[in-house]
Amino acid sequence: MIVTLAIPCFNAARTLEPVLAGVAAQTRKPDEVLVVDDGSSDGSGALAATFGARVVPHPENLGLARARNTALEQSRGDVVVFVDADAVPRPDLVARLTSGYLDARLAGVSGQIMEPARGSLADRWRGHFWRQTQGEAPLSQAAFLVGGCCSLRREAALEVGAFSSEYRTNGEDVELSLRLRQAGGRLAYDPAAQVMHLRQDSVGSLLRMVYRHKRDHVRALRTRGESPAPVVNSALRWGPITLASSLRRHRSPALAALSLPCHAASLAGCAAGLLTQRTP
Repeated sequence: MIVTLAIPCFNAARTLEPVLAGVAAQTRKPDEVLVVDDGSSDGSGALAATFGARVVPHPENLGLARARNTALEQSRGDVVVFVDADAVPRPDLVARLTSGYLDARLAGVSGQIMEPARGSLADRWRGHFWRQTQGEAPLSQAAFLVGGCCSLRREAALEVGAFSSEYRTNGEDVELSLRLRQAGGRLAYDPAAQVMHLRQDSVGSLLRMVYRHKRDHVRALRTRGESPAPVVNSALRWGPITLASSLRRHRSPALAALSLPCHAASLAGCAAGLLTQRTP
């Protein structure tokens, strides 16, 4: 089995070096490291080349889904492992995300994105309440893949049309996951397959992220004919839970105060997703 590790990249020179160092330290070395430079203007592509990565440039920024598709199209691998340009992989990530592909029905495997940053209030809030995870137990039948920490059987992804270019920054992973499952593919989840997120947020960027995540998750479900009710119901419950946890567990009025606009952004994102077209 040939494995490609792919990194979609847009103006990520600040974080790309530790990510590529983490790739170099893998216990199961990828057979190819492919960086899709999605119209960067900060030298990201040149930096990736110094680490020996094959760099495929886009002449302009086309969005995350298009960058992932370029990686799938250009890859030599039977399996493509995706990590984001601000997500440092643990040394066993490639081994964990590629170990199950003897099962011909396995279309993808997801890990989780850990949030170690605690520099700002927004980072602390994200670390406590917005880790991209499906829990601490392995799943042989997972609902979706987390795009920043996953692997895909290349043939299976291309057969269903790869990622939808309608999703520029979020939701492309959920929407493709739904199509893979509807085509009979199996998705798995390994909580020990982890990347460390180097993202740094302000309050404004955090609110925009929360809004986009919920909007595009709901949008993806509706586009594929799935009910968004679980996501919406979870968002309704989630605000009071984060508020109570901020005060009782973390003893932080500042986190509690930030929970209020984050909850509003979450609900606004759900509402925007509900207003989108159902058909692709």
